[in-house]
Amino acid sequence: MIEFTTPTFDEAIKFFRDKTPLTPDLYRKLTDEAKAKAFTVSGITRMDIVRDIYAAMDKAISEKTTFADFKKSLKEAEALRGWRGQAPYRLDTIFRTNVQQAFQAGHYQQLMQVTGTRPYWQYSAVMDGRTRPAHAAMNGKVAAHDDPFWKVNFPPNGFNCRCTVVSVSKSEIERDGLTPEKHMPDVADTGFRNNPGEVSYRDILAERAIDGAKKERYQPLIEKGAKEAGRPDKVPYDPMPAKLGPVLKELGGDMGKAEILFQKAIGGKSVAINTPDGDSIILSDYLLKHLTMDGREAYFPLIRPTLENPYEIWLSPEKGEISGRIVMRKRFIRFFEDEKKRHVMLVAEHQQGTFVGYTFFRGDIEGYFLKQRKGWLLYGR
Repeated sequence: MIEFTTPTFDEAIKFFRDKTPLTPDLYRKLTDEAKAKAFTVSGITRMDIVRDIYAAMDKAISEKTTFADFKKSLKEAEALRGWRGQAPYRLDTIFRTNVQQAFQAGHYQQLMQVTGTRPYWQYSAVMDGRTRPAHAAMNGKVAAHDDPFWKVNFPPNGFNCRCTVVSVSKSEIERDGLTPEKHMPDVADTGFRNNPGEVSYRDILAERAIDGAKKERYQPLIEKGAKEAGRPDKVPYDPMPAKLGPVLKELGGDMGKAEILFQKAIGGKSVAINTPDGDSIILSDYLLKHLTMDGREAYFPLIRPTLENPYEIWLSPEKGEISGRIVMRKRFIRFFEDEKKRHVMLVAEHQQGTFVGYTFFRGDIEGYFLKQRKGWLLYGR
C-alpha cells in the first residue's frame, strides 16, 4: 500500500492552486510556459471529472493526505458522476507526479531565496532500482543556479520522477572538490521540458514588489503611463465589425441566446488563445456566469482579436475584491473605429492564469483613453 504523504509548505499549495483545470485538448494548445499553470489528466475529456481530480489533488497537497485518502475521495466523486474511474496504477502516477511537481515548484522558490550565499545547485537522484539511468547519471552533478540547464531540467523530469535539487555554497564546492558543469545534457522527458517553479516564482516576485507596500511606494508604478513608457499618443484604429452582437435586451433576456452569441464570437465553447507576450488564455462560455449583461455583450466579437493582436499589454497592480491583497492583472488593449468613425477602446483582462473579464471605453485619445494606458508595459506593436 502506498502511504505517500505530501509537503505542506505554502509555496507548494499556492503553486497548485494557481493552476487552471483543463481538458487534454485545450492543454495541448497552450504554450510551454502556460502549461506550467494548467492541470490536466491524459485521456479524460470530461471537464467535471478533471475538476474532481484537481480538487482531490488540492486536498492532498494542502491537507497532507495520503494516496489512500486521495483514492477514497475520487471514489466518492465516481459515485456521484457515474464515472468508472482510473486504474490504480494511473491514479498512483497522477498523485505522485502532481505532488512532486508542487513540492519541487515550492522548493525552487526556496532555493532562489538563498542564491546569494548558495549560488550552485546539485542534481540529486534517488539511487535505487527504479531510478532512470539518465537521471542516475546526473546524480551529484553541479551547475550554477542560473545555468540554462535548470530552465528545462529542474525536477520532476518525467512521470514518477523522484529527483530533487540541493543548494551548494562556494566553500562547499572547494571543500568537496566539485567542478561546476558548463554543458549538462538534457534529461527531461517530453512534456516535462520546463520549470514550473520558475514560472510561478516570476509572478510571486511581481506581487511581492507591491504586496503590502504603502501607497506612495507603488503609486509611481501605477501612474507610469503611455508617455513615460515611450508610447505614441496617437494609436491605430482598426475597423470594427459593421454589426456587433445584440444586447441581452434585444435577445428578450434569454441567456441561452447570449451563450450561443458568445460561442460564435470566440469560436467554440472553450478555446485557447496564444498571446503575443508568450502567454496562453482560455476563453470559455463559463465566463458568462460572471458577467453583468449591461450592453457589453454587444462587444463579444472584439474579445478574441484583442487578445490575439493587442496594441498594448500592460501589467497593473489591482486590489483583490475578496482578499484585499494586491494582485497583478494583465490588460490587453486594442482600438477600434466603427462605420460612423466612432472610437472604441476594448480592454480584456487576465489575472493569475484566468480571463477575468472585459470592458470598453468610448472617448478621444487625448483624454480618457490615454489615462487607461498605465502600469508596466509588457508589449506594444
